[in-house]
Amino acid sequence: MVRKDSTGAIKFKELWAQQIFRSEVGGKQYIFALVKRKYGPQDVESTGPGEYIGIEQRPVYKMTTDTNPDSDTYNERVPEEQITYTGSGQEVKVKIQTGTTWVNTHEVSKKMLEDYRSMVGNMPKPLGDTQMYWVLKEGKYQANDIDDFFEMDISEVREKLIKSKSIRTKKIKKEVEEDDEQ
Repeated sequence: MVRKDSTGAIKFKELWAQQIFRSEVGGKQYIFALVKRKYGPQDVESTGPGEYIGIEQRPVYKMTTDTNPDSDTYNERVPEEQITYTGSGQEVKVKIQTGTTWVNTHEVSKKMLEDYRSMVGNMPKPLGDTQMYWVLKEGKYQANDIDDFFEMDISEVREKLIKSKSIRTKKIKKEVEEDDEQ
């Protein structure tokens, strides 16, 4: 479990990031990570899959329109409920869950980038180096340079990736056209 201080803030210095992700959702940039507890410079919790920080899984409920004219939510979309019974026979209304969704919770800021950078490191095998990824609508790309990952804006990354991809595509097309001519 991720440890927090008395104010509820994550103790980033006590964590090692196995993977860090930067993404853009609704025009805002976010950062999240898969972490393990760090006990020392080369000592990380070896059991268990780790835990995600900066992103939360939340329930998605089946929705319906409220048709009760006496309700505060009349004519609004509300979670549909069903009646169930507890072990003691008490009747309870429960929202009908249809799935889950992931919601980003750590918006990119200078402080947040510094906190996440403090979790980057190399650990003994089989863990290895922290892996960093840009999650763009075009796909997921691994970042190989720590400074680029923490200092570049996601729009700069997108532009560079799209440019490099289009340059490769043009080169491949040109080679194919030359082969066709022969």
